[in-house]
Amino acid sequence: LGVITTDADIMLNASFARCMPKHGNIAFVSQSGALCAGILDYARGRDIGFSKFISFGNKADVTELDLLRYLAEDDSTDVILMYLETLVNGRKFIELARQVTGDQKHRKPILAIKSGRTSQGAAAAQRHTGALAGSSGETVTASARCHASASCCSSCNSPLQRNTRKKCSRTSACS
Repeated sequence: LGVITTDADIMLNASFARCMPKHGNIAFVSQSGALCAGILDYARGRDIGFSKFISFGNKADVTELDLLRYLAEDDSTDVILMYLETLVNGRKFIELARQVTGDQKHRKPILAIKSGRTSQGAAAAQRHTGALAGSSGETVTASARCHASASCCSSCNSPLQRNTRKKCSRTSACS
């Protein structure tokens, strides 16, 4: 889809969106242009505004880590929403998300939704962006508010507590 910024000094719509969204304090980042189009239509109908709106597809040049670093320092962004089909480095993503949500001076909540957790979802993400979504053990689901994060067991796909290994103790296959 492209990039949109609603900052009054810049007012840039370098996307296929028909019109500018309302100015707000939410940054939305997505690998899916189709999801972006739907979110823009939904937000317009409910008077929701955005500071930045970024669709970055298959990450040919810019990654979610680059965008998270940028948005962490963006004064017009107070909340960061992300839809990710792939992660460049899950561990670095979690570390950076913890910094962003824990920084006393620039604390910003993050809601990151990671698709492709099942084999069918990973196949759909791979077809969509041309990048590998990773196995469920490598998949990171981050709700980084108050340093909360979770990853999934590589055997049973159940959530793991922070600072645990890739296996849980729910089933004998996981032990």
